Amino acid sequence: MSLRIAGGENINIQLRKTIITAFLLFVADAFVLNQFTIALFTIILGVPALIVKLFRARKDGERKKLLVSKAGIYALMVVLIIGANIFNNMIAERRAKDIIAACEQFKTKSGRYPEKLSELVPEYLHAVPAAKYSLMGASFRYFARQESHALMYEAIPPYGRKYYVFEKKAWESVD
Repeated sequence: MSLRIAGGENINIQLRKTIITAFLLFVADAFVLNQFTIALFTIILGVPALIVKLFRARKDGERKKLLVSKAGIYALMVVLIIGANIFNNMIAERRAKDIIAACEQFKTKSGRYPEKLSELVPEYLHAVPAAKYSLMGASFRYFARQESHALMYEAIPPYGRKYYVFEKKAWESVD
């Protein structure tokens, strides 16, 4: 049996399209942009649009079920995007701790912090790791100045930058 809504379109096809779209948006937001942008637009624009559509479909039970199902799919997408971004930031924090430890070992041995993170390879690190599994904001930045050394990554690109100041031995935030 094939469920159809007004206009004759198959509900299963509609739901498959919604799942594919939500998956592609999830990948784009969580692993390319890494910014919650698509999730935020889905909440801001999607909720009012859904309310309007549900109001218009008040007499069409099958259409209402389809709209509620689509809303659930996009809500799951938003939750997964937020989870992926939290996971990416946890990875960045763990990798930053490894780099910080390597820099401190380098300083103990040489009496100074490295000028570049590449000085830590291969003695202290196998390679300088990427901060996250994403395209935007994926790398660490290291700043070496005469009186200050800092390691930075972007928690939510292009803002939400977190940096560790070696001389203070503390994390600070910008933006």
